[in-house]
Amino acid sequence: MMATISARASRDGRFWLVYVPEIGKYTQGRNLSEAREMARDLAATVLEIPANDVELAQFDIELPETVTAELRRSEELRAESQRANHEAALALRGAARGLRDLGLTVRDIGAAIGISHQRAAQLLDDPRAAEVGAGR
Repeated sequence: MMATISARASRDGRFWLVYVPEIGKYTQGRNLSEAREMARDLAATVLEIPANDVELAQFDIELPETVTAELRRSEELRAESQRANHEAALALRGAARGLRDLGLTVRDIGAAIGISHQRAAQLLDDPRAAEVGAGR
């Protein structure tokens, strides 16, 4: 008989307190890896089946609100950074295209904007470069 369980871990002093709702019982572990195993072992003991027959399908970790707020802020900043990097790449392609339209060579374009001539050629060959001038 296979059993599928979930568990929820929260910090309690030096240990992780782990609740397994399917059996309505708690266990603990010194670290998250041990906490996962203890959840499986607890379920196996209560259900009287081998631990190998217990699948831990979901393991939620409850963190303090101050920590989750910092994690949310980190994700927001990462998303902003990705958007800014994308915009910077579009702007660089637009600059390279603008210089090409003025008649500069790929070598001069690279030197003018501080990149290698090979990178300048890549920027000019990029099909997204055509979007830059029209989409601003």
